[in-house]
Amino acid sequence: MRAARERGLGVPGDVSIAGLDDLDLSRATTPELTTVRQPVRSTGPAR
Repeated sequence: MRAARERGLGVPGDVSIAGLDDLDLSRATTPELTTVRQPVRSTGPAR
Protein backbone atom coordinates (compact mmCIF):
# COMPACT_ATOMS: atom_id res chain seq x y z
CA MET A 1 0.00 0.00 0.00
CA ARG A 2 2.87 2.35 0.75
CA ALA A 3 4.39 1.77 -2.70
CA ALA A 4 1.06 2.50 -4.38
CA ARG A 5 0.61 5.72 -2.42
CA GLU A 6 4.19 6.83 -3.17
CA ARG A 7 3.30 6.56 -6.85
CA GLY A 8 0.16 8.64 -6.41
CA LEU A 9 -2.26 5.72 -6.56
CA GLY A 10 -5.22 5.52 -4.23
CA VAL A 11 -5.96 2.38 -2.24
CA PRO A 12 -8.66 1.14 -2.84
CA GLY A 13 -9.65 3.73 -5.45
CA ASP A 14 -6.99 2.93 -8.07
CA VAL A 15 -5.52 -0.31 -6.73
CA SER A 16 -7.08 -3.27 -4.93
CA ILE A 17 -4.87 -5.31 -2.60
CA ALA A 18 -5.68 -8.61 -0.89
CA GLY A 19 -3.63 -10.72 1.48
CA LEU A 20 -3.47 -14.36 2.53
CA ASP A 21 -3.62 -16.13 5.88
CA ASP A 22 -5.87 -13.61 7.67
CA LEU A 23 -3.03 -11.96 9.60
CA ASP A 24 -3.90 -9.67 12.52
CA LEU A 25 -1.75 -6.98 10.90
CA SER A 26 -4.33 -6.68 8.11
CA ARG A 27 -6.69 -4.90 10.52
CA ALA A 28 -4.00 -2.38 11.51
CA THR A 29 -3.70 -0.84 8.04
CA THR A 30 -5.71 2.05 6.65
CA PRO A 31 -7.80 1.01 4.86
CA GLU A 32 -8.00 -2.47 6.37
CA LEU A 33 -6.59 -5.16 4.10
CA THR A 34 -8.95 -7.77 2.71
CA THR A 35 -7.56 -11.20 3.51
CA VAL A 36 -8.34 -14.83 2.78
CA ARG A 37 -7.92 -17.57 5.37
CA GLN A 38 -6.66 -20.81 3.86
CA PRO A 39 -7.31 -24.11 5.61
CA VAL A 40 -3.72 -25.40 5.41
CA ARG A 41 -4.49 -28.94 6.55
CA SER A 42 -7.15 -29.50 3.92
CA THR A 43 -5.15 -27.93 1.06
CA GLY A 44 -1.87 -29.79 1.66
CA PRO A 45 -0.89 -33.11 0.11
CA ALA A 46 -2.71 -36.21 1.34
CA ARG A 47 -0.67 -38.49 3.56
